[in-house]
Formats: sequence, structure tokens, C-alpha cells
Amino acid sequence: MCPISVGVKIQLFEVAAYRLDFCLWGWMKSEFYKEKVNTRDELVARIMNSAVLIRQEVQNDLGTATRTIANRVEKCIEVHDGIFEHLF
Repeated sequence: MCPISVGVKIQLFEVAAYRLDFCLWGWMKSEFYKEKVNTRDELVARIMNSAVLIRQEVQNDLGTATRTIANRVEKCIEVHDGIFEHLF
């Protein structure tokens, strides 16, 4: 049993999820700013299209990345913040 409380585990996962969100937003921005945006409506449409693209084409990759981050957090907790790379 891991000596770290559930609350700490949740906080660690939230940090990992935030980093994933940050990367995702960066990727989305690169998609909708490929060409000059002329109006607010055009920008909103491009953001929505990027979200649809993610949902349709990248959903499996994001699921894998999320599971990988969660697994790494769990392994880090298991070894009490020690070296865990050899466990994968």
C-alpha cells in the first residue's frame, strides 16, 4: 500500500493533466494560427475545428499520453520519489 494519501495522488495527477492541457493548447494554437486570422468569428471557428480534429484524429494518442502520465505518477509514488524509469 502506498503511504501517500489519495489527496496527494489526485494533486499529482492534476499537475500532470495541466501539463497535458498546456501542450494540447499549444498544438491547437499552431493549428488555427497557420494562416492569418481576420475576424473574431473566424478565430472561434478555427478553435472549434481544432477541437473537432483532436476529438476525431488524436483522441487515441491523448488517451495513451494521459495513461502514460498517470502510470509515471503512480510509479514515482511507489518508489517514494526515487528512480522509477527501470520499472517500465
